[in-house]
Amino acid sequence: FLKDAQTYDVLAFLAIETHGREPAVSQVAAGMHTLGTSESRDDQLTAVTELEKTIASHPDWRWATSMSAIYHSLQHVLQAKSLEDILDIPPVDKESTASLPTNIVQSVRHMNAIIDELHKVERVDDLRTKIIFLENSLKAMRDALAMLQKIGDAEEDSCTPAPPPENKALQIVLVHWQSIVLEAIERMKGRAAVTCVLKNERSPLAAQVPLVYEVANNGLNVAQKVRLRVQENGGYHLLQNGNSDVYIDILPPGETRQVTMAIAPTNGQRRLRVEWLVSYDDAVDANRELEFADVLEFVDPDKPFERIFPIPYVTGTPLKSDDVFVGREDVFAFIRENLLGTHQNNVIILHGQRRTGKTSVLYRLGRVMADTHHAVLIDMQGKPARGAAEFLYSIADDIVFMLEEYGIEVEMPEREDFEEAPEFFFRNRFLRQIKPHLEGKNLLLLFDEFEELQRRVEDGRLSPDIFTFLRNLMQHEEHLDFVFSGTHKLEELGAEYWSVLFNIAVYKPITFLSPNEVRRLVTEPIAQYNLEYDPLAVQKIARVTAGHPYFTQLVLHEALVYHNETERNYLTVTDVDQILRRIVERGEAHFKYIWAESSPEAQTILRALTECLISTDAVSLKQLQKFLADRWYEWDETWEVALRSLLDRDILARGAIGSSLFRFKVDLIRLWIEQTRPPL
Repeated sequence: FLKDAQTYDVLAFLAIETHGREPAVSQVAAGMHTLGTSESRDDQLTAVTELEKTIASHPDWRWATSMSAIYHSLQHVLQAKSLEDILDIPPVDKESTASLPTNIVQSVRHMNAIIDELHKVERVDDLRTKIIFLENSLKAMRDALAMLQKIGDAEEDSCTPAPPPENKALQIVLVHWQSIVLEAIERMKGRAAVTCVLKNERSPLAAQVPLVYEVANNGLNVAQKVRLRVQENGGYHLLQNGNSDVYIDILPPGETRQVTMAIAPTNGQRRLRVEWLVSYDDAVDANRELEFADVLEFVDPDKPFERIFPIPYVTGTPLKSDDVFVGREDVFAFIRENLLGTHQNNVIILHGQRRTGKTSVLYRLGRVMADTHHAVLIDMQGKPARGAAEFLYSIADDIVFMLEEYGIEVEMPEREDFEEAPEFFFRNRFLRQIKPHLEGKNLLLLFDEFEELQRRVEDGRLSPDIFTFLRNLMQHEEHLDFVFSGTHKLEELGAEYWSVLFNIAVYKPITFLSPNEVRRLVTEPIAQYNLEYDPLAVQKIARVTAGHPYFTQLVLHEALVYHNETERNYLTVTDVDQILRRIVERGEAHFKYIWAESSPEAQTILRALTECLISTDAVSLKQLQKFLADRWYEWDETWEVALRSLLDRDILARGAIGSSLFRFKVDLIRLWIEQTRPPL
């Protein structure tokens, strides 16, 4: 074939000439002619079938066994109409074809490589990995086509060759296979892959048992109208008033949702088989349905009930002891680095929202910095300030009192000493008087609610000169360091008074606790008692509070009240739901404070988001605006300001960095709005 361009004319002549004398030779010649010239896959399949049959019946022919196997495999290749058909093609033994012409050996090697790559698709579950293997198979197909083309274009002895007959069939097949694989890739990219697992496989036996499911979309496209339905059977019945369905409106690829339902066991068995269905829509199918089942094992509490009193958790006041203080290592490391490090800075501002634990950090600093500093807390809200003399005298009193707590006795100056020149006396007399008693340590002044200074100046109780005096102390007084805590950065306060401090302060935000810190706060303070939290209950507490220090302490305080009342030693997700319901019904003051501090537009946004988030975790700005527009609210700059305010106050959060989706940062706030505020 590679030496004579007239090969197929010869084959046609040979088939005719040998038809009567050598029918087998005639059949082979006719079959090869059809195989190498026809564009019809049906004609090629018929030709290959006849070739395989004829050659197999003449085992004495050269290469008969090997070529019979080749044509047998080529039948399967031509018949394959789907990815499943391709995967069913038996591989050709390389050893049996090693002696065949080079072009056939190369073709076998390429086809085996393609099928091997496609088999890898079956060995993985992850759609992204499946697509990688499919794309690898496409490359193998392109390499095979290039090889076939190269054979067809080869020249020898200046003659234009005729391509071997198998080439035509393989080229048609490979083009068809490419379309099959491309279609499979498109389907996978348009496919959601929803899974659903029962997270709590062990639970205490009770009249009401939670079922905690994690619904995940491991596909490459969004799943919509996701419905989880628990099937009733003889071992339990549902407690949601007969409603066994939970809906998730949208489940984006790569995301998970946790949903909880409750059942009542009815047969007293220690093991219960639970069945459920999940259905959803994606870009490929509508109402795709999957069946799941798992076994729930009931366990008995192994510890007797023990009442916990006094309750260690604190709500509404700063933490003054270490018992329920966790985390903040990053804050303390930041303060140490700036006060003691190579590039020292003696003015630090801790800023964060109300009730995020700033004052608790200040209380803790006295112990954290005890090796190098004597810390003095100065509560600006409780500080009298009818002039600089009284203000500085009050700070001096705080310093003397705290030094006494450290076992250092210093003389308290008289009130009259501050009258004539309060700034001079405080710095040049009082501070320098106490320095010899500090035992080589620095004095660390901790100003809590530092914004109160501005209010004192604005209402005339302090002179603006107090800021210049503080700056002078910070820059020129040795062995004196400052930490301020408040809800703002200095630049955000606007008043000119603060400008004298802009360039000498460093900032550290006080944010929420991490999930691991929440877990420690749940378990460590009660480690000596017989109370145990289900791991999923701990996860739920971390999720609904987002680690907000006040709300976390609030939920854990209420959990111990609930434990003492119900005498339940093992708290589950269902118990946490009951605890949250009690908190919302009682209506904590901080909920009302957050609401009162929000503008009318911000309140409307919160109500709108609460309604929009019923069946999804986050809402886009466009969805929010449409929801409001449908209720005759016209979005303008005022609404933009309100939305930014809610984000800045950590009431709302974006789905991710740069995301256009919005959700409640602390889901407990959403629950409170849902239960206490009317829908729009």
